[in-house]
Amino acid sequence: MVKVENIYEKFNIPCVILAGGKSSRFGKDKALFFAKKQYKYMNQFFEKVYISTNIDKFDFECELILDSSDIKAPIFALNDILEKFDEVFIISVDTFGVKFDIIRKLIQSRKVCIKNPLVGFYDKSLLNKIKINIKNRNYKIFNIQKSLDLNIDLLNINYYDEYEKYKGKL
Repeated sequence: MVKVENIYEKFNIPCVILAGGKSSRFGKDKALFFAKKQYKYMNQFFEKVYISTNIDKFDFECELILDSSDIKAPIFALNDILEKFDEVFIISVDTFGVKFDIIRKLIQSRKVCIKNPLVGFYDKSLLNKIKINIKNRNYKIFNIQKSLDLNIDLLNINYYDEYEKYKGKL
């Protein structure tokens, strides 16, 4: 994983790593596979990092936000997270290579990454929209938050063979 140098001040909003998915395409629990690495990486940038998950299953010390729903969809995690925080930076456990400058741009613009809406800034003003989508059983998170096209490629690992291909870059 790339180590970031010369960061003088960490972001003072919380970062939450989404780690409650099914991992159906990966073949094993992605959260267990990637969470520690992602947690350590995000701790370089944020004063406080949490992991959103459905159960406490990690072998390292971290603060958890446990899912209140049995349905494994990010919209439920976002609901729980925004019930707890007024504003937050969200990143999925399987998205790598998000540099400090990109995080800063997303936070300053108050937007999410157009290529992956599970990377970016969310605030409590979106909670009502999220609740309406849940009520209507629309569990897709697209169009909940405005996107920012930063012309970047994010590395999102969905399959184990993708991990094998990119593991030297993580």
